[in-house]
Amino acid sequence: MSDSTWTDDLSLGVDAIDREHHLQVDLLDEVVTSLDRARPAAEVVEVLERLIEYTNAHFLAEQLMMRLHGYPLYQAHVAEHDELLAEVRTLRDAVAGGDEATSRAVAATLRTWLTTHMRGMDRTYADYVAQPGVTPAV
Repeated sequence: MSDSTWTDDLSLGVDAIDREHHLQVDLLDEVVTSLDRARPAAEVVEVLERLIEYTNAHFLAEQLMMRLHGYPLYQAHVAEHDELLAEVRTLRDAVAGGDEATSRAVAATLRTWLTTHMRGMDRTYADYVAQPGVTPAV
């Protein structure tokens, strides 16, 4: 499970978002690799805390852009963001509590969830803002 999750089909063609997504994937890959290598829980939790902080900041920026563009799927998109953050916190708690089985299961689910979100909801948003005439409401 320790191979990189990033693939070119995750790119949305929006440099700022793509860079942030790449870092999210890298951090999650670091968590999975750390679990695979049985790193101490404190080290894995530290990476998870970075992932939580970074993901929260990324989501806030992405959500601001959606609001500025009057994105019609804003609420559904935010709900997925909230779900992902809750799952990362569940993973952090499982790792901190020494629950290896739950940690591995949640980590695998998160990898799939994150890439599916990027290919789905994030792609839909990128396609929306690429339409002619869609401009931020400033």
